[in-house]
Amino acid sequence: MTKESKMLDMPNGPHLEFGFYHPARNDQTFFAAVVQSILAGNSQYVGYITLAKNAARPFESIYSLEELRDIPVPPNELNDFLANEQSLVCRVFFRDALGVHSESLTYLRYESVSDVASRKDNHPLLIVGEDCETPTAELSLYDKFIYYVSSLEVAYANISSEIGLECPTDLEQDSRSYAFQDFFLSKQFFEQKTIGHVILALDGYFIQELLTGFYFSSSADLNPDHVNIPRQKRPDYSVEVAKAVVMDPKLRTAIASKGR
Repeated sequence: MTKESKMLDMPNGPHLEFGFYHPARNDQTFFAAVVQSILAGNSQYVGYITLAKNAARPFESIYSLEELRDIPVPPNELNDFLANEQSLVCRVFFRDALGVHSESLTYLRYESVSDVASRKDNHPLLIVGEDCETPTAELSLYDKFIYYVSSLEVAYANISSEIGLECPTDLEQDSRSYAFQDFFLSKQFFEQKTIGHVILALDGYFIQELLTGFYFSSSADLNPDHVNIPRQKRPDYSVEVAKAVVMDPKLRTAIASKGR
């Protein structure tokens, strides 16, 4: 039995990803919450999950877990599997969880973290799917992303293509992250001073204030005003945001006080 699923046709690269990080909810609880948010957003569960039997915790990557396999699970049994502490649901498969098109296969999974982070921090979660090519699809990605960050109360989140999203513990070890090019920061988990610093640092970005936080975008296809920052400038901006994220005392307090 291979560790990588062969039962379902996986999305073909390059992959598009929504990443989410929550400092206060443990991995399993947050994973279940994202599943419910996906379903509430009118995406269709396709009837399969990836399960790790007797999954050891903590873990760095789902692909390091033993007995990783796809199994059919009826919709009425999905919540029971998500709540079962004797095993770990590593992926759940959906149609169109990114808002690309109704037949696109997408899945929710845990992002990989370092060994140190696995013992003291939470895994970011990724919704992964096929990349989109048309402006209509890309603007629907923006709408879907705003829906998720508004409903999940995450600390931060991003839209990327095969970049992923680091947890704060790993960002503290290496802040050279490209994840913060099109992203969200929460008012609940970041001090006003930190968000103000990011707003001033991201000169020319599309910036939208939401009820729960701020959305920042450098990509013309991922914001309604079609603001575009030259690609060669985006990595430096992203690193600046990553440094601000890990230094925020409010976020550090939330990580230190979280229950596992």
